[in-house]
Amino acid sequence: MDWEAIGAIGELTAAIAVVISILYLAIQISSNTNALKAQAGFDATHSWAEFNAELGGRSDEELSLTTRSLTSGADEFSEIEYFRLAVIMNSSGGI
Repeated sequence: MDWEAIGAIGELTAAIAVVISILYLAIQISSNTNALKAQAGFDATHSWAEFNAELGGRSDEELSLTTRSLTSGADEFSEIEYFRLAVIMNSSGGI
């Protein structure tokens, strides 16, 4: 076996290693993308769960009654009621 044949085998081995590395990298990027999508979905769901728990009365019965009145179409609310709902919505990741 001469040096040219050894060099050709070395180049072929390096090319195969590069292709395998690129395929591995593509699989890892795809896996990471799927994990990020799943985490984003979980975060959105968790945020809505916290928001609904807050409005559902876990912490404040008056706030729950105000929210119920708002969603049922009541016409008159005080500035305090609107302010409290806005604060809850912004802090809990609501609408």
